[in-house]
Amino acid sequence: MEREKPPKPSGGSLEFRVEREKPSKLKTLNSKLKLRREQMFSFEKLDVWKKSVDLCEELLILADRVGQSDRYSLGEQLRRAAISVSNNIAEGGGRNYKKEKVYFYNIARGSIYEIVNLLEICKRRKHLDAVGHVDLYQKAEEIAKMLSGLIGSS
Repeated sequence: MEREKPPKPSGGSLEFRVEREKPSKLKTLNSKLKLRREQMFSFEKLDVWKKSVDLCEELLILADRVGQSDRYSLGEQLRRAAISVSNNIAEGGGRNYKKEKVYFYNIARGSIYEIVNLLEICKRRKHLDAVGHVDLYQKAEEIAKMLSGLIGSS
């Protein structure tokens, strides 16, 4: 791993020196990263969580594109609902009792339904075209189905 040293003034130009990490530090870092992947939180293994994080990224981009007139109402609501899905899947995954897990998975599913409604509003307000709407709608629908399956199997 390389690390840049802060620039030192020398006449009129700036110089950057690159320092190499010691091999032992690299090995330690690599073994920690490998260990980290083996000791995942249980929710990180769920495909529904991975898909909800992917959808969240897309929805945050959409929320950033929402016009000034709708930014603080529609944009912020879309942002909160998008983040809520993966957060509630994660929180449910961390619970020990079935009833608690199902409670948080149901909240996540409710947030997906909210997203579907917000997508329709975005489309009608011309913040989202028909192709983008169909794409995001299908992703939300898939996550909703996966959450229903997760709720049923918990």
